[in-house]
Amino acid sequence: MVLDEEGNPIKDEGLIKKGLKFIPEVGKKLFDKYVNPLTVQAPPLPNTPMPVVKTAALKNPNTNLTRTQEALLSPEEQVIAGKRIT
Repeated sequence: MVLDEEGNPIKDEGLIKKGLKFIPEVGKKLFDKYVNPLTVQAPPLPNTPMPVVKTAALKNPNTNLTRTQEALLSPEEQVIAGKRIT
């Protein structure tokens, strides 16, 4: 028990509350020691133009199919898709 100057008991915080106050200090020290050195300061990126996206797929004039259609469709499906007029 801890007493003040007049001999009155002083309420002790207890070991757990003292430990809880200690955790943020230790956490900050560990963060500063191990994480902060790993932080990389990179310069900002320069202004870059927007990419040009090809919106219309080119069709093979012989088959009337796009490269994707030729790659993914079976021969029967290619015949059917090639006959469509778009």
